[in-house]
Amino acid sequence: MLLAAVFVATRLAVAWLADHPEHYRSGSVAATGDVRLYERWATEVARNDRAAYGEVRIEYPPGSLPFVLAPLTGTEGDDYRTRFIALMVLVDAAGLLGLLVMARRAGSWWGPWAWTLLVPLLGPVAYLRLDLVPAVATIWALERAQAGGWWGVGGLMGFGTLAKVYPALLLPVAVASRGGWRWRPLVAAAGVVVVGVLPFTGSLDGLWESVVGYHSERGVQVESTWGAALLIAGHLDPPVKVVFDRGAAHLARSGGSALERVSLVLSVAVVVAGAALARKRVEPGSSTQLVMVMTGTLALLLAVGTVFSPQFMLWLSALAAVLASLAGRVLWVPLGLIAIANVLSQVLFPFRYAGLLANDAAPVALLVTRNALVAVVGLVVLAQVWRGEAAPRNPDPASAT
Repeated sequence: MLLAAVFVATRLAVAWLADHPEHYRSGSVAATGDVRLYERWATEVARNDRAAYGEVRIEYPPGSLPFVLAPLTGTEGDDYRTRFIALMVLVDAAGLLGLLVMARRAGSWWGPWAWTLLVPLLGPVAYLRLDLVPAVATIWALERAQAGGWWGVGGLMGFGTLAKVYPALLLPVAVASRGGWRWRPLVAAAGVVVVGVLPFTGSLDGLWESVVGYHSERGVQVESTWGAALLIAGHLDPPVKVVFDRGAAHLARSGGSALERVSLVLSVAVVVAGAALARKRVEPGSSTQLVMVMTGTLALLLAVGTVFSPQFMLWLSALAAVLASLAGRVLWVPLGLIAIANVLSQVLFPFRYAGLLANDAAPVALLVTRNALVAVVGLVVLAQVWRGEAAPRNPDPASAT
């Protein structure tokens, strides 16, 4: 009962602030811009009968469309933002339900509590972006891993990929983690992605350009580790220039392209290393070790990527909550670091965002601290896997099939 009461109280508070930006620092500038963009997409597709991707450029894959279109239901003039926030609250609750299922099996309630407390630490941005959707899909994918349902693992990760691409980067870990390169998660994920893309076969070029082309052309985002490096360097050389492009603030400075290439190489290396570690160290039947490798891999990907928006911490919070369900207090240090990183993410956006763009020392220091904490989480968790910690408690039901 206490868990339910805290969940309801925190979600009502966050949802109210999200829907009343005038009572939240920086108002609509802080968080509501993306929702207005979603509404414009939905209006063009549903009411103006324009083809998604072919005529309307949408930066997210097709799995995001139901969540973009659903809040438009009703008569014109209804508040899209309020409906969108309500939908995200339901998605959030679905994540809690998945963690409750896992907690009941594992006999630990740390996971549901972790999710209940971690999400509101990010503030209203949690309900004003689509990132809860793939985060919750990942929670349920790992619920299937705990139960030994590897087709479900792949299918749900495929759905998460259709909402936002990042779960695809964790799929190699799932494929490699069962003592051999098993094909079921990969086939299931590929099947779901193909089914999701089929309705858009007539506009595949537009789909590719809208999603892959859009994001591949993004530069170095201010809040990334590389952005922090450029901001610091800006105190030594001529100041960096902030450019608002593709829905975020990026930095224009000589050397930025080289940093993007370095980031790409490091990101690929992180994925390969995560899969290799999973193959070598994750014992058959250990969903705990599997989630540990995924958590460490994702944390390092965020730390070395050129884009690191505050809502991305929802992805890491979801894995951390799953880990808490499976490992309990074993991983309280990484959980605490993620909680601090969530708070710093909200402080940076929106409270100190103007100062960050102005390259003020204090917000830059907060940014460096936040990104360093995320990197430490990745290294600590992967080191624990390497040392063989959190071995499986019970055999994997699917290991014999």
